Amino acid sequence: MSSSKSPKNPKALEANPDLISNLPPIATDKILKNLPLEMAARMSVLSTKWNENWLSLRHLLFDKEFWERQGYKYLITYDTYHIVSNILFHHNGPLHQLPVGSVFLARGGVKSLPGILFYHLNKLSLTELNYGHVVVYFFVHGMVRRCPFIKDLEISLTPTTKVLKYKVAIDDNYKLDHLIKVKFTGISGSWAELEIIEYLLAISGALEYFYFKCENLDAASELKVSRHLMRFQRASTKAQLVCLE
Repeated sequence: MSSSKSPKNPKALEANPDLISNLPPIATDKILKNLPLEMAARMSVLSTKWNENWLSLRHLLFDKEFWERQGYKYLITYDTYHIVSNILFHHNGPLHQLPVGSVFLARGGVKSLPGILFYHLNKLSLTELNYGHVVVYFFVHGMVRRCPFIKDLEISLTPTTKVLKYKVAIDDNYKLDHLIKVKFTGISGSWAELEIIEYLLAISGALEYFYFKCENLDAASELKVSRHLMRFQRASTKAQLVCLE
């Protein structure tokens, strides 16, 4: 006699489908959005429906907390950023929010991805950027030009002693007609920082607020940077430059 136990009523089990797998897309999307990214990925193996929702998730978060949960506090290995690039590469449909930490960018992350992936992005957060890395510098300019519909842009910089010698070609015909708010912090006054700020002000015709904050500067240097920013040409007549305390 077999020691394995079979269900008493197999037909009853078949009559009760997996309720989690059959949740409406709006419910699974909300659940996945509020889970840590790595847990959301694990949930995708529950069923084909969950996997489809995972691959079309509109909110992906690769920030400082994400890397710390993986045990990479200061160093991101090739394998790690390769995995993240694959997540983005296999993603279906547009993203609406994409916060990305520079520790990932500086290792060469988000390479050779289809431009349509970011086309409908309406909020972009690039945090803890080290503008001493040429890869990060080019990535920021590239992302700005791949996200024509962003409304909210956040860029935060970390202190660096490196001075870049590279410069990107500015496209005067490109416009960010939907960008309303920019928050740019960690400014030290380097030419690379001032260049991207000038560029954003010049191409954002609907901009209302540009918040900025200097870092590690004395009062005289901070005043000099602020005056420099105030002289930049603005495409939007409504654009206000606001210095954060």
